[in-house]
Amino acid sequence: EYIEQGVPSRKICLGGFSMGGGIALQTAARFEGSQPLGAVFCLSSYLCDDSMVWSLLEETRTNDTNRNSLLSSPILMMHGESDGFVLPEWGERTRRRLADLGCEGVRPLVPIPYAGHEMTREELAQLFEFLNTVYT
Repeated sequence: EYIEQGVPSRKICLGGFSMGGGIALQTAARFEGSQPLGAVFCLSSYLCDDSMVWSLLEETRTNDTNRNSLLSSPILMMHGESDGFVLPEWGERTRRRLADLGCEGVRPLVPIPYAGHEMTREELAQLFEFLNTVYT
């Protein structure tokens, strides 16, 4: 809808916490545009091993005519080191798989010390710093 109203995709950010971060990745992978999104962020999130994102990215690698915008969008993933609900290893495995499938903008996973499955002030400050970096 925003694209139809003339908003450039590079001005659009998708993100979320926990399941919302996974949905942000799913949505970004399905975005029908040749240009990257402004940013994608995932806080304490992961994608399942059988997520449709993996097959979409794999298809893009083998068929370069259908470029996936997720491949060149900046992606930030952060995770509480003490998260016992969504394990940090799951987030790292998702980040690594995104990178292995060619997502150029995925950054290293940012661990949040002492944080569980929650959002902290430190995490939000780092998120805002990331967004300021990609939008200035």
